[in-house]
Amino acid sequence: MTPTHEPTTTNDEPRSRVTALVVSYNNAEALRRCLTALEQSKNREALEIIVVDKGSRDESSTIDSEFPNITMLRLPRNFGNAKALNIGMRTAAAELVFFLLPEVEVQPDTVSQLADRLESDSSAVAASLVTRQEGQFYRLPLPSDGANLKPIHVAAGPAPVPVEGATFDALMVRKY
Repeated sequence: MTPTHEPTTTNDEPRSRVTALVVSYNNAEALRRCLTALEQSKNREALEIIVVDKGSRDESSTIDSEFPNITMLRLPRNFGNAKALNIGMRTAAAELVFFLLPEVEVQPDTVSQLADRLESDSSAVAASLVTRQEGQFYRLPLPSDGANLKPIHVAAGPAPVPVEGATFDALMVRKY
């Protein structure tokens, strides 16, 4: 018998389609609004919500008492975004991970729409929600540019627009 590496779930546990990953530091009010919006998502039962708190000194670190259906990971201090994101990614159960800043409040159908988009196009590695007018999308730098990312304008509209890079404001990616 060959062992499998598939995650096991019981019939009582729904499998998460998407993990929303929010990293926060001393941002309780925005985090509260962000989580309230995520809780109103369509198909909420298929959405895992993980908050990584980077050692907040405000009431952020205890916000899970207001939102019992989230997973709160508390770091003892602020080790930076990279470490917080890595910890959150290792904890995420779903194949699709939705990185979200605490300042972003999504509409009820946002998570489903982004997941549908990624699942319908196997060549897409990420889908993003435009949350600002400018500075959201970038061209990847050329060797002559160094590390300077150049913003590009993306017109608002219902059609998907291919871009080379986006910020973590509201970005859904494939985990593997």
